[in-house]
Amino acid sequence: GVTSPCLRELMRRGIPIVWRSAGGTYLGQTVDLSGQMAAARRAQYRAAEDAAHALSVARLLVRAKIVNTRGVMRRHAGDATKALDELRRLAGQAERAAGRPSLLGIEGAAAAAYYTLWSEMIVPARHFPGEAASAARRRMR
Repeated sequence: GVTSPCLRELMRRGIPIVWRSAGGTYLGQTVDLSGQMAAARRAQYRAAEDAAHALSVARLLVRAKIVNTRGVMRRHAGDATKALDELRRLAGQAERAAGRPSLLGIEGAAAAAYYTLWSEMIVPARHFPGEAASAARRRMR
């Protein structure tokens, strides 16, 4: 939740608010209609047209994605030392990617490292209660 005074301040500063349901579904947004958003969008489009700037931003985004993925894996995967080391290496490579194709390859390699341990990160008892009950019945037999 956001208080009314907070909403007013965000709107005064031209900061958009995206509203989502508890499950993450997009519901709508509160935006500044005074024209300042249009200027910001034009600046974003100009920056995206600058290949060097776009690559710099993409490097940062892919690196952040890999670092966050690594954090999830560190918290939820069992023995993930090899994959964690690989993700650390790939995050460093993302910072130095020579171009978009190599950056996309690095991002793909990070996803592959993450999904090698995907099954270890799903805890049936927490995510699939029916499966936990089935497993308990099988153990009782």
